Amino acid sequence: MAGLRRAAIVSPMQLKYLKRVRSRQRVWPPSWGRHGPPVTPRFCREGVLGRVYRIGSRLSVTIRFEGHDYVTLLDQWQSPPTVDAVEATLRRGLGRTIHPVGRRPSDP
Repeated sequence: MAGLRRAAIVSPMQLKYLKRVRSRQRVWPPSWGRHGPPVTPRFCREGVLGRVYRIGSRLSVTIRFEGHDYVTLLDQWQSPPTVDAVEATLRRGLGRTIHPVGRRPSDP
């Protein structure tokens, strides 16, 4: 078995597991601090992903919750996945609630 190398296993990553750069905090679900809704289980069940915009190397998302639209930039994360892959995953989740969007796999 000498000389054999293990193949790298590349699997899709769920958005809810992406961690911010230089932090242990997660990117998804997005947070607004004190200027937006608190990220609660109810928010994740009822908040709906409405829009996704690319701004340079960042992604802006709009979440509709309790009749209001909340807009934020997603924090930068440790790659993989790429910004393109996360954008594609979020676009596939448009119109869905926050919880299932976070469980969607994102290609690396």
